[in-house]
Amino acid sequence: MALRGAYAQSLVTQHLVEKLRVDKGDPELTSLPPLHGDVIKPLAGNSLAGYNREKKEKICIIGAGAAGLATAMSLHESKFYHIEILEASSEPGGRLFTYDFPQDDGSQNSFCDIGAMRIPDIDRMQATLELLKDLNVKLEPYYYNLKDQDPESKNYPLPNMWWFQDTTPKSKAFAATMNALLLEYGFLLNDTTAGKFDVAYEKFIAEDLDRLSTRAYLLTKGYSYADTLEAELSATGRNGSFDQALLETVCDYLDFQEAKAGKWYRVDGGMKNLVKAMVDKVIDPDIPDTNILYNKSVIALKNDVGKEKIIITVEGEDKPRVYDAVFNTTTLPCLQRMDISELGLPDKVLTGIRSLHYDNSAKVAIKFNSPWYKPWLRTPGGVSTSDLPISNIVYPSFDTEDGKPAVLLASYSWSQDAIRMASIFENSHRGEQLDKKHPEGNKPDVDAPVVKLVLKNIAELWSKSGMKSPPTYECLRKAYVDHFAWSWDHDKYTGGAFALFGPGQFQDFYADFQDPHCQGKFLICGEAISVEHAWISGALNSAYTATMKWIRQRDIALKLHGQGQAQLKNSLLGGGKNVHLPEFSEELLFWTVELKDVVLPHVIKPAAIAA
Repeated sequence: MALRGAYAQSLVTQHLVEKLRVDKGDPELTSLPPLHGDVIKPLAGNSLAGYNREKKEKICIIGAGAAGLATAMSLHESKFYHIEILEASSEPGGRLFTYDFPQDDGSQNSFCDIGAMRIPDIDRMQATLELLKDLNVKLEPYYYNLKDQDPESKNYPLPNMWWFQDTTPKSKAFAATMNALLLEYGFLLNDTTAGKFDVAYEKFIAEDLDRLSTRAYLLTKGYSYADTLEAELSATGRNGSFDQALLETVCDYLDFQEAKAGKWYRVDGGMKNLVKAMVDKVIDPDIPDTNILYNKSVIALKNDVGKEKIIITVEGEDKPRVYDAVFNTTTLPCLQRMDISELGLPDKVLTGIRSLHYDNSAKVAIKFNSPWYKPWLRTPGGVSTSDLPISNIVYPSFDTEDGKPAVLLASYSWSQDAIRMASIFENSHRGEQLDKKHPEGNKPDVDAPVVKLVLKNIAELWSKSGMKSPPTYECLRKAYVDHFAWSWDHDKYTGGAFALFGPGQFQDFYADFQDPHCQGKFLICGEAISVEHAWISGALNSAYTATMKWIRQRDIALKLHGQGQAQLKNSLLGGGKNVHLPEFSEELLFWTVELKDVVLPHVIKPAAIAA
């Protein structure tokens, strides 16, 4: 099992043991009692024949992003169809957002994925890749490095440039530090002692490394602060990421080390085609009781304990909406803006909603009148990295026709770099503006501050490339056609790009968010609640897990036989082979539902009490 999955399971186990102590009144309990027999019994055949459901429950899903659509698909697998998806914006997809430039010039591939844009072919992404294939979403190669398709490209490197220092940031020292840490705790993929995972993992937990930021950890290993900045730039291509939890860095490091040996994929035509496929799956003419309602901003939720309902207030509506179950799939910043004071959520969950850290991300896509970079770059794909404000240039992984307009992701930044870059964006709200050809503030303007900065940075970067006659600022200005600049921090429908927890946050909050709330009627899901922060798989996996918990608690309440759980387990949302996703545990499912109504006392540690 991957590090992040093992860590997540250990935290949930510890959380459930604490709840069991309260439930049994036995403070001496140290483990969950063993279970006998299958938690989810295998399907009798391949259908729900003989499985008597009246299916009267009216279910609400807040948010029509990846997690919201996946939740609806999961519910459909278990024959729940009375579903309303309330989406605050005018379109589905959430952070699966493709911006299409006007195509009145005969150009192809005139788009840019502003949110998620690539999927690595690694073990933990297999269920996601299989689901995309089942949805008939066409995948194409994504070339993270030029050498992915041209082994000789080492002689034709992409230009990188370090403006604020004289030499390329050194990566070997940081790699050695990471490998030493992973070897010490038994997490290296090629480590012969990795079979002793449990022993090594206990050591990792005992030393409380999750409470350190990456920078703090490196400082304990003899790095100066300047050394940590150099390591950060070489490892992540951004400033500020090492101030988040060491665990996030370790997990990302393992992901990208594994991905180096494998392939990457993109969705042909942009992630909008994945969104369309998911919407088409959810909004089926044969399932008229499932609907996506747009421009429905939820402003308040209330738990009606007596009637066993969740009451939702939508902005602009006089009459509240009433549901048997609600799945919130919005980002936590959006959930924080809702009035949830009458849901009765635990203090830890409320604190987590308010404080769990989201990273920043900003992109600037520029449409040029031709792919000006092709004379120098023999093959598509790859990234130019820099410590200039633009941070990274991502070259398209598809070939572009000579003499025809081409779109370049001219700036891709995260963390502090994204905050600074976005300060010169003219902001727009896609839900209100994207039906227009040019969102307000993103009209073609070669003299817009963001365009001038990006073009100058590109020219500066390429001027140091050593390539013959690199493009000048003046040439790039003449080639400019249009641009689109976007910051996820400034999007009112997200309030952040993706979860990237700070020191101690995973340890202190993750397990509490796995509980069903409001007597099992309210569940929170999304990539922030998963172990796969920033990946599509996190949203999909979290939706699957939350749906499974709700179906199980319903089955128990109605004394049903659990075939709905088995049907979902056997679907492609669960892997499609009657096995769960890698991080899913039936034992933890059993105890999470069994102890859902046990409330832990809110204890403030003495060190945390203000003097």
